[in-house]
Amino acid sequence: MLTTARHPKPARVLLAVLAVIMIATAVAFIRPVFGFGLLFTIVTGATLGAITYAAPAWASVAVLQFMGLLSMVYVIVDIKADIVERHEQMSDATLLAAHTGIPSIVWGLAWIAIAIALSGAFLRDACMPTRAQS
Repeated sequence: MLTTARHPKPARVLLAVLAVIMIATAVAFIRPVFGFGLLFTIVTGATLGAITYAAPAWASVAVLQFMGLLSMVYVIVDIKADIVERHEQMSDATLLAAHTGIPSIVWGLAWIAIAIALSGAFLRDACMPTRAQS
């Protein structure tokens, strides 16, 4: 998302695709039909679609950058929750620990290190000026 958000046209296309996927997924899978979840997801998808078509190009870029950054942060928070807060529950890290003998905390810390390194690389790439900007 962050890499695509560097260019306004691909950012608009990706945001439109995400809006369509969100609405289609909501209609296909969220029940009850008259519940809050379906309504919220459809309204959110429609809002993303409206931003794509009605708002200036910078709005699509900003929304995608925000979504990309939020996704990167969530990965790290989720891994931390799995290995620190819910370490007694089954997770990928506990399954790998059972099969390899390497403690789940080591697996979790390795994944966090990889997530931070990749997040830094994507952020650096997203902050680099494009050819049209330089």
